[in-house]
Amino acid sequence: SIASFFHVSQPLDPAPTDPISVTRQEWDEVVSRLKEAGLPMKGDLDQAWLDWKGWRVNYDAALLGLCGVVVAPTAMWSGDRPVKLRRPPIVLQSRASRKLVERNGAQGDGSES
Repeated sequence: SIASFFHVSQPLDPAPTDPISVTRQEWDEVVSRLKEAGLPMKGDLDQAWLDWKGWRVNYDAALLGLCGVVVAPTAMWSGDRPVKLRRPPIVLQSRASRKLVERNGAQGDGSES
């Protein structure tokens, strides 16, 4: 994954009950704003929160970590969270592998096209 390439730690198999960076109060505030704007809502907002949180937990750590890599601008629920700024890894390429890429095109693995 992109997060793995940039050495962003993330849980491999998060549980829907694991904590996320967005609080229920923040989520409720957005739901209220959406209701005021006329957006239809599901009847059971408690279940809707659990469902949304259960999906968000799958990418929450990766999202926040990548925000730190790219120094993301402030944005609700991503760039407004405290993140550790990180430098992307430096990938060095040997002359031999560069020649292989030049000779074989974008594949660069020595396989025939």
